Amino acid sequence: MAEIILPGGERWKKGISSDLVIIGMNRNLDVTAFSKKGERLTGFKRSEVLGKKAWETFLPREHLDEWKRYLDSCGEGKVSILTKEGKFVNIYSTFIRINENDVCVFGVEAGKKRSQQGKREEEKKINQTGKKLEAETISKAVESILENRDFLESEWKRLGKTIDDLEKLVISLEKERRNLLREKAELERKKAETSRYLDKIMKSLNKKLKQEGKTRKANQNKETKRKDYALDVQNIKSFPEIADMPALVVKKGIIQAVTPSFSELVEYDEKELLNKKFFSLVPLDQLMRVGEYYLNRIRKRDVPNGYETVIMTKSKKPLQVRISASQINWKGEKAELMVIKRLV
Repeated sequence: MAEIILPGGERWKKGISSDLVIIGMNRNLDVTAFSKKGERLTGFKRSEVLGKKAWETFLPREHLDEWKRYLDSCGEGKVSILTKEGKFVNIYSTFIRINENDVCVFGVEAGKKRSQQGKREEEKKINQTGKKLEAETISKAVESILENRDFLESEWKRLGKTIDDLEKLVISLEKERRNLLREKAELERKKAETSRYLDKIMKSLNKKLKQEGKTRKANQNKETKRKDYALDVQNIKSFPEIADMPALVVKKGIIQAVTPSFSELVEYDEKELLNKKFFSLVPLDQLMRVGEYYLNRIRKRDVPNGYETVIMTKSKKPLQVRISASQINWKGEKAELMVIKRLV
């Protein structure tokens, strides 16, 4: 009884005649099975043909197209094979598909004397062998699918949970993005509102200053103006009494000069402070009180020379301070000299 090795390495010999030439090949003509009768007929050992291209050993290159047609159609007929000595041998063959990729060839040497009865029995055995090979291959495939079904189902559930988690994360991130956009819009609105409020205060102060300036005599010269103020200041850093103290000069609400100590206190560079609105350093809840005090000082009303308030640093840190103010002549014009003392 003949024995063959199926694609994948399994040995199979149930009900196979030893007179059969049995060859297994795939669509690429790689040899996957070779029976003992094939060894005897061709002179090639099984180890010489398995895993190699058929045309490198027993398949004549001039008959390659013919073999390919039979492999594709899985028909039957007479084909030629080549012996190791280079001789052609014809065999009557039946091509049977084992699976999607593999075909098994069952053949009998042409010219071998057989009775009609024997021929029918041989054909019957070939058909039965092909059916058994096909059935066993299908059975093994079904078993493999069933074995992997539980694993595939668990993987599918795991992937489903991962997708759900990702969808939740996307929803959460989108919600966070909307919140951040709302917060940004609110900050922009407050910033614009504060800027408009500061501009309104400064316009009001400048308007009142202009109205009061019109009441002064047009012919009042600079010497007369200087007599109205305690100091005639050209450079704030030229006064040793305040050079090392936090101090600044404010004219019409605009910072004209600062000492290094004041720059350090409020965390700004000197250049950043020059021409900056003094009231931009004052928080909203203190603006009205500080603005009113500043206006009364300019009007020369009876107000104390000092007051306590809060100013903001560049990093938005509030500082409790006491401001001592004096009217001065700053480069020929009226201004306020403010000396700052930190309370806390």
